[in-house]
Amino acid sequence: MDTSSPPWPPRPRAPVFAAALGLLAGCSPALGRGTGAVPDDGRVAPLVRLAPTDRSGAVFAHGLSVGPSGDRTLLLAGWGALDLGDTQAALFSTALAVVTPSGVVAAPIALGCDPKEPSKLFPRPGGAVVVVCAELRGVEPDLRTTPLLRYALAPAERAPTRTRLVVPLARVEAVTVTADGSLVAAGFAEGERHGKAVVRLDAEGQLAVEGWVPDVPFAGTELAALPDGDVVVASVTEGGPSRNGLHVLRLAGADLAPRWDRSLRGVGALELADSTPKLAAAPEDGLVYLGATLGRPGVSQFAPGLFALELDTGRVRWEQAFDGPGESSLDAVAARPGGGLVAVLGLDPGQGRRARFEVGDTSYTNRGAYDHDLVVAWLEADGRATRSERLAMNADRSTASVYAHLAFEPDGRLVIAGNFYRALRGAGRAIEGPAEVVCRDEAPPSAGPAGEAEPACHTLASSAVFVATYE
Repeated sequence: MDTSSPPWPPRPRAPVFAAALGLLAGCSPALGRGTGAVPDDGRVAPLVRLAPTDRSGAVFAHGLSVGPSGDRTLLLAGWGALDLGDTQAALFSTALAVVTPSGVVAAPIALGCDPKEPSKLFPRPGGAVVVVCAELRGVEPDLRTTPLLRYALAPAERAPTRTRLVVPLARVEAVTVTADGSLVAAGFAEGERHGKAVVRLDAEGQLAVEGWVPDVPFAGTELAALPDGDVVVASVTEGGPSRNGLHVLRLAGADLAPRWDRSLRGVGALELADSTPKLAAAPEDGLVYLGATLGRPGVSQFAPGLFALELDTGRVRWEQAFDGPGESSLDAVAARPGGGLVAVLGLDPGQGRRARFEVGDTSYTNRGAYDHDLVVAWLEADGRATRSERLAMNADRSTASVYAHLAFEPDGRLVIAGNFYRALRGAGRAIEGPAEVVCRDEAPPSAGPAGEAEPACHTLASSAVFVATYE
């Protein structure tokens, strides 16, 4: 991954996330080892809150998996030193934390990843996990290749196996791990201004094959591995005003040759916004579910969109948008055991305006002009929404970067991990985020820019991580 931009970029409307990096540089907060546990006796149970003990710190969830015992493995990135019990991780750190269903952080493990760039966590059979991340380096990068780190951790192990991978791409945008342990990466090759290369490294980390995506202008890219070793690639195509779309193709696992490819537009009057799509393979349904944030050409208005494509042919089975006024987003998609999918939709504050959309027969509006809410929606394989729940978040009068990650317990219950600021509320329950009241030493001015008196004190919040379980 190059140093000019993240390899797996968040959606574009998150200015606070970028600003927070500059504010947090040089700080050394500690990460709380698990607080705010709530008994699991309702439809929604926030199980654990992980938060920095210093208000100037922040922690973000970059991945989630659930083992056979029901323990959750969280991949965390923290800005500042993380308190890992017996180990004090270095400034700007990434860690794996095993969280029990009761909310206890059992086994945090420090990793040598660069937390300023997102990492990816892949669950493996039997409760093992694989982490792929950017190497934390202090040397001048080679602009022709990208070094990645792969960590493999079995359920009973404390020390993960570390492998350094040199990927022959100038910039890596997406990675996935196939059933045989191969790593597939997509990104820009040297000298290719718009074209994307796709490469596969074998389980030992050696380059096995290179493939090519058609030479069209691409923005964000995502990958999904199929059980038979094939890979699905989805990228936003930049075609100019009113011409953005989505390019989806299935590549053979052996030689990365295309089996089929499709070009999609938006739904109705909407087009694909410049953001990274979300992919979830659902072999039980014979489909691949594709989520994206849609936009209206020339207007600052966004909406979550979903597509279902046939795995064998790439034919679009159905598509729909959760359209409404304001700015909304598609934050996560996961295939449900037994069929169907779960999608996480974001109600964003946008430019001080309220957002609204409908899921089935339920209408959702974010509660305030500066609050970010998540809506978790359960859909059938034909696209019908059968259930939805709100997770209400206070974003402290700013747009928070929200990462949502989904996994399923062995009995099929849904587990969601993500980020929140100040407070999170769902099904009548609440957990508080880290916050501190900061007051002026001197008397405040009599009036602010809007003619109102400025308060002498204000609340400063930082990001925390939650884990919730849905029956």
